[in-house]
Amino acid sequence: MAGGNADRLALDHIVSLSPSRQRLLIRYACQRLGLPTPPASRLATLLEQLSAREDARVNVDWVGGEARRWRGALYLQAPRVALPANWHADWTGQPGLQTPAGPVEVSLVPSDARPCRLRLTWRKGGEALRVAGRGRRDVKRLLQEAGIPPWQRDRQLLAWDGDTLVAVLGVAVAEGWEMVAG
Repeated sequence: MAGGNADRLALDHIVSLSPSRQRLLIRYACQRLGLPTPPASRLATLLEQLSAREDARVNVDWVGGEARRWRGALYLQAPRVALPANWHADWTGQPGLQTPAGPVEVSLVPSDARPCRLRLTWRKGGEALRVAGRGRRDVKRLLQEAGIPPWQRDRQLLAWDGDTLVAVLGVAVAEGWEMVAG
């Protein structure tokens, strides 16, 4: 399916199709994802947006779904639910903690295996992490390098040991720490 994922369709494939096939592909992908198909007017708007400038922030929404364009792909998804702004949680470093964005699926431990009490927060902007072998890196840059779409970056979980950022979960870890997919 245009790249194999119903939630991420290759733009070059979509635009190579006739308009009627484009509509069929997007409707089919929505059905595979369990999303309502966009009404004809929203689908027409979406198809017009496929040829927008590469740096344009395309976001077409309809009741129960939305489409975004980024880095040569069309992302289809359920509308984003607002997350609590000042949410934080104490964390033992083990997978399974439930957060408003879903469960934590990694473990995080200091290399010296000392017991620690971590705190999870959302990314707010301006944070930096001292990455093993790479030095100090802005979290924004790490997320860009990891290919995290812009609309998902504010949902990125950060792990803190006191006032020190020690991990961007699923993306990067600080010197002296180990992150394992769990």
